[in-house]
Formats: sequence, C-alpha cells, structure tokens
Amino acid sequence: MGTLKDKLVIFFAGSRLPRDFVVDHLARYLEEWLLSREGEEYLKSLGYQRQTTP
Repeated sequence: MGTLKDKLVIFFAGSRLPRDFVVDHLARYLEEWLLSREGEEYLKSLGYQRQTTP
C-alpha cells in the first residue's frame, strides 16, 4: 500500500486525461474538502486555524 500521492501518480500516469484537467479537478476537490467540517477538523489537529476577515 502506498501513500495517496503514490496512488494518484500511478492512476493518472495511466490516464489519458490532460494534466490541466486533472490538476483543476484535484484542486477543486481539495478546496471543497478543506472547507468542509472534516477538513476543518483535520487542519485544527495540525494546529491551523481558519482566519476570519475583519
């Protein structure tokens, strides 16, 4: 079993999808996850806090 990064590299290396398409979708998914409750709790466990704008 490899890391998530290893699995993604293997999956997309065999994929015929354009690199920009893959990067865009991964970035969008990651952003949505980080803004979710689960993502926020994970970031808090790492010591990060969401900044609020004044």
